[in-house]
Parts: sequence; C-alpha cells; structure tokens
Amino acid sequence: MGPTVALLLLGLCSLGSLAQRPTVSGRFTKEPGPAMIGRPKPGKCPEPVNIDSCDRSLKHECDTDPQCPANRKCCHNGCRKRCLHPLEDKRDSCPYYDASLCGLDFPSDDECKVDGQCPGKERCCCSNCRLECTPTVIEHIGFCPETIETLSCISALDTPLCQTDSSCPRGWKCCLSGERMQCVEALAEKPGKCPIPVTRCPPPAPNPACSSDANCPGNKKCCTPACEPKCMEPI
Repeated sequence: MGPTVALLLLGLCSLGSLAQRPTVSGRFTKEPGPAMIGRPKPGKCPEPVNIDSCDRSLKHECDTDPQCPANRKCCHNGCRKRCLHPLEDKRDSCPYYDASLCGLDFPSDDECKVDGQCPGKERCCCSNCRLECTPTVIEHIGFCPETIETLSCISALDTPLCQTDSSCPRGWKCCLSGERMQCVEALAEKPGKCPIPVTRCPPPAPNPACSSDANCPGNKKCCTPACEPKCMEPI
C-alpha cells in the first residue's frame, strides 16, 4: 500500500470517529448535520429552575431543538441543556396537598418559585414538603377569588372541605378561603387570549401589577408580554 493511499484511509477513519459522540447513556449518536440544526420549534422554554449546585458529570442532552423528540425544545435548566416541553397555558390546578404529612421534617430547598419555571402544563405546586414542578389536575372553568391568605408547604391548614374542583358542584371551584380549602363560586374567565410573549425574562418581579384577570378592569386580561404581568386588551 502506498503512502498516499494510507493517508487517505487514515483521514476517512478520523472523519468516521468525529461523526459520532457519546451520549449521557454511553451510546453514540451522530453529530448534528444541517438537518439536525434546522429552525427552532415553536413555543417558549421554561425559565431555569432553582438549583444550588450542578452535577458536572451530566452532559447536555441536546444542542438545538431538532435534536429533541416530538414538540420538545432544547432548553437550559440552570445546569445543562435538556429536551423539555415548551410552556403551555397553566389553566389547570395543583393536585391536593396535605402539609400535615410533613410533620417536623426540615424541608429541602424549593425547586421553583413560579409556574413559568415548569415545563408544559406543569405548575409550581406544594409537593414533598417543598415547591416543585408538578403535573396538574383538570379544574372547572373560571378562577378562584383573590385572597390574602397564603398556602404553606409545611404548615397544615384547617380540615379541608374539598380536595379538587371535582369535589365541587358545577360552576364552583376548590379554593383557599377561610384558612382552608373549600368550594367557592368561581369567577368568570374573561374571553380572548393574551399576546404571545417574545422576550426571554429574568426571574419575575416580587410585586406584579396583576396575578389574574380578576385584577384587571373591564375586558382586560392579566398578560405577560415582556417579563412583567400587566393588564392588557385580549386578542
């Protein structure tokens, strides 16, 4: 074999080894070519969750949206890039949570503070004695009246009179009221949709101008077009 042929074969072998890389699971996958780089998928990534420290041994799951299955997007979760469901309407409610089960256990740090940190339809709910991104349960149409009461993840409320909206008659919702969860008449949801946000935002302000449509006058809805919630005309 001549030196020219040997160099050619060596170059082909090198290209073959570069065309693959190990994944987190140890399997090999092809490096992203033009078809894997493509256009971003529709939707918005969740904001990074609260992570005190990162496991540096974990590698990125993706580099671009087309490398993720179905409608998932390549999002940075605070430590690495992962394939996550884009944000969706957070219309459903958190599952029933019994804080009395926590006893005197010292809670671990919250995973989230706001719904916008949770992928898909998940919401930031009390779970395992802290706030976590949690799958929701289907709720009745409308929303709960505003209340100044707060729900603690480690302090039990009075005996609940309901656990989910399904425990309440039609047109009523299971809401925090009178220091306990009970069925109250739902406030009507305003028609229309909020404009689609186009800005990637830092953590939300501590005192937003609104938290639900009930805070807004007339037909206006509580929307978040550019990082901070405010009352806007629907589209």
